[in-house]
Amino acid sequence: MENIPSGEMTASVTRFQSAIGLLLIGVCCGTFLAVDLLANNEAIEDWFRDRELEFRERSNLVFPNRGYFVDFEDRLLMDELPRADYSQGGVYFFGSSNLKWGLMLWELPPERRRLVHSYAIGSTNHTFQFQFIRYLAERKGWLEAGGEKTRVILAVCYRSGVEKGDFFPKLWTRHGLYDYDPGSGISDSQMTPMAKWYTIERERCSGFLRVLGQEVERSRHRSAVLRRTHDHRAYRKRLVAAIEATDWRETMDREVAELGRLIDYLRDRRVGVTVVLLPRIGWTNELPYPAYYKKGVTEVCESRSVDLHDLSDLLPDEVFVDSSHVNLAGLQKQHAALMSIATEQVRQIKGDEP
Repeated sequence: MENIPSGEMTASVTRFQSAIGLLLIGVCCGTFLAVDLLANNEAIEDWFRDRELEFRERSNLVFPNRGYFVDFEDRLLMDELPRADYSQGGVYFFGSSNLKWGLMLWELPPERRRLVHSYAIGSTNHTFQFQFIRYLAERKGWLEAGGEKTRVILAVCYRSGVEKGDFFPKLWTRHGLYDYDPGSGISDSQMTPMAKWYTIERERCSGFLRVLGQEVERSRHRSAVLRRTHDHRAYRKRLVAAIEATDWRETMDREVAELGRLIDYLRDRRVGVTVVLLPRIGWTNELPYPAYYKKGVTEVCESRSVDLHDLSDLLPDEVFVDSSHVNLAGLQKQHAALMSIATEQVRQIKGDEP
């Protein structure tokens, strides 16, 4: 065998290793793109949603509508906001967790889905909701179509009058796509467009594989699913203890005042505003917080001639999984009531005759 010079041998080995490395990179990238293609397929997502709805109904659970993301908020920040088109205006719901789990917008026809949006974020008070709206209006072109083409439905609950958690600030910095400062609020991070795309699609693909695995596991044990029951007495005790541990009247007064400032901010920009008191379970009528909050919200709305819809007693107690979150039966009824309000708002935006 003819001797091969050592330099040529080394070069051949290097080329071989480089080829193998490029092949592996190609396989990884191809696999990622293939999964990403599946994860962006609306028909597949709809199928998974139907299966999840079935499971949630049989288990007596809230329906999170998170798509392939870790929660509703991740889907909102990483999927809906980056794709948002504000050129036509629209109707936007803002609120907390009982709103995010209280609408079924995926059931709307495509032309209506382009105009009606849920921008709910869980564990938020009115201060946080105001920060979100200012970010949209001042940094994202939310009022591109003009305030007269934009309607806001503030779906409120007494819980937003006492909420003081840190979920909202941590949410915006969770993946590095946004920055958050308590004083200046929300802003976009300096992440490059390519890095943002990869971060979003990585989370989408990861969630797709997770949902696929969950569905396979549920299919194996579908007949064994147990219907969850909820200990309302224990939940009520925890709720009261948490609220009573704070100066809730002072906190609620401050948040109701912030709600008024939020309404003023929107109306200064010619945005139509409607306020809706969301449903809550019957035993909350025995607590002082809902009545105190309702009185403050009513005064705010009446002093500004803002429409206030009280849906507090809309739903029977059996559809609640706690004080204000509902199962699928409650979701359907709450969605219908909220959409009846939104439909009128859409008609006004489009200029349709009554």
